[in-house]
Amino acid sequence: FLSRFWLDAQNTDLNEEITQKVAVLQATQNSERQFRDHQNRLSIYSNIKSVSLGADKSLEHISVSIPSDVVLKSFKVEGSEIIIQGTSTSERSIQQYMANLASFERFTETKLISLSGERDVPSILEFRIQITTKS
Repeated sequence: FLSRFWLDAQNTDLNEEITQKVAVLQATQNSERQFRDHQNRLSIYSNIKSVSLGADKSLEHISVSIPSDVVLKSFKVEGSEIIIQGTSTSERSIQQYMANLASFERFTETKLISLSGERDVPSILEFRIQITTKS
C-alpha cells in the first residue's frame, strides 16, 4: 500500500519533468532550425566561394592574354568547360590567343571549335574556343 503512494509520487514527478523537458525542447526547436539553416547556408557559401576563386583566376587569365585585335563577345562556363566566342582581324591573332590560353596551368585543353568569316564584314573572323579546366 505504501509503495503505491511512493510509485504514484514518482510517476507524477517524472510526468512533470517530462512536461518541462518537452516545453524546453519546443522552445529551442525554432533556434535549432535556424541554426541548421545557417549551417547549411554557410556550407553552400563555402562551396561557391571555392569554385568562384578558380573562375576568377581563369577569367583574369582569359582577359589578360587577349591580343590587341581580338574582341571577345561572350564567355560561358559549363562545369569544367569554358566557351569563348569572339572576333579577330587575323588568324595569327587567334593562334596567339590560343597559345596564351594553353600556357595557363589551370587549363588542361584548349581547342578551336569554329572559325568563320563574319557575314557583314568579310575581313573579320568569328571564332569559338573551348577550354577544359582542372576540377
